[in-house]
Amino acid sequence: MNNGIIVCGFGHVGSRIVKLLNGLGEKVSVIYDEASSEWIQQAEKQGATCFKGNACDERLLEKAGVKNARTIIAATNSDTTNLSIIMDARRL
Repeated sequence: MNNGIIVCGFGHVGSRIVKLLNGLGEKVSVIYDEASSEWIQQAEKQGATCFKGNACDERLLEKAGVKNARTIIAATNSDTTNLSIIMDARRL
């Protein structure tokens, strides 16, 4: 994914972010641990690529396109996890 956006976390905040980005025509990848199947289907229908798993997993970040992503949005419900995701992504 060149110059796309990765959204980590797909709860209420993450799902709204993905919906907005899809509406703007952005390339979006979503990494989620738990999410509503309805939200996932809607995001994929709008063009997002969704990956189930822990966003702290470097292999999953790479699969989502971290090396070529324009930005990463950490929107999990844990500040510690969000910080870890961003530090891992930056290192990669």
